[in-house]
Order: sequence, then C-alpha cells, then structure tokens
Amino acid sequence: MVCSSNDCGITATQSDGEPKVQRCLTIKPALGLGMLERARAAELPFAWIAGDSVYGGDRAIRRWAEDHRIGYVLTVTSGQRLAMRPVTEWFAD
Repeated sequence: MVCSSNDCGITATQSDGEPKVQRCLTIKPALGLGMLERARAAELPFAWIAGDSVYGGDRAIRRWAEDHRIGYVLTVTSGQRLAMRPVTEWFAD
C-alpha cells in the first residue's frame, strides 16, 4: 500500500486486542519535500538545496524551490527533458 506518511499508524485493533499497524511507503521525493516544508516552517536558514537524480526528476521539488526563491542544484538523468529537448542535446550547446 502506498499512502502519505500522515496516514501511517495504528488503524484498528486486531481480534486478539493488539493494535493493527498500517505500513506505508513514502517515496524519497515526497520525504524530501516534507523535510523542506518543515525546515521552512521552523524558519531554519538555508539558501539552496542539492539532490541527486531521484530528487531532480521530481518537478514538485524544483517548483517548490522556485516558488520559495531557493537556489537548487538537482541532477537529472539522460532521459529527462529540459525545455522540450533531451538532456543529451544540451551537451552540444
């Protein structure tokens, strides 16, 4: 089951009275975005973020950084498109 981390926890009681715990999977970009949100909410000072292609392939993180005027360096895979062109075509420029 894939669900948000807010949905994880005790969801019911089993027949033997033990709590039934729901196990959740949260993908890395969602975890990273949550960390950024919490850091900003706690007013921790940071001017930029960096991440590998797992994070660079997630548009939500790039949009979040741009919306909050935070600099970022995020790698992308060769299959990623930038301005409607494959990344490999950018090397020639």
